[in-house]
Amino acid sequence: MKNFTIENAKTELFQSKEHYLQFRQAWKDFHNSDKLVWREDVEVYSWNLNRNVTMKNVKQTALGAEHYMLYNLLRGYDAQRGFREDSDHGWCACEYAAYNIRRAALRLKDVNSPYDSSRTTSREFIENMLLPFGGTVSHEMLMEVGKQITELFYGNDSSKYFGFEIEEWKEPEEKVTLKSKLKLWAEKV
Repeated sequence: MKNFTIENAKTELFQSKEHYLQFRQAWKDFHNSDKLVWREDVEVYSWNLNRNVTMKNVKQTALGAEHYMLYNLLRGYDAQRGFREDSDHGWCACEYAAYNIRRAALRLKDVNSPYDSSRTTSREFIENMLLPFGGTVSHEMLMEVGKQITELFYGNDSSKYFGFEIEEWKEPEEKVTLKSKLKLWAEKV
């Protein structure tokens, strides 16, 4: 993969210098908080063809590779900064992180879905993606980064993937239930 940065990310994506500084401070505050480590003392079982490994006292963090890549892109750094070179496995961590950012941006269209499962899943995924930034990264910023990643990794016109408007999160006025679906179907027949 080539070097990839968002040109003028600091000036185009952030509203002001203060907004950018708040973004950086939120990232630092998250790293210094107790939210970073969310599970300790768990047993992880790993099976492969040769052995069964049990590890204890494993610390898993709330941050994934996609958080670091999103941070790099919003700071104007190269997307691969901090990632090692691609290995023989084919699907490297850098491509997987880019895929997750793109997936979060595409889930923005489902945050007001009339279906509970879709709406809840989308909101949780987006909230987890934006958690370390303390509310300084907006949905519009996430969508713009998703567009850039789509053009880089998939070589497609991002307008066909991101042709939707971002709305404020709201609860549906009327929840769609099986009973209401059957009622609508009966009216049509």
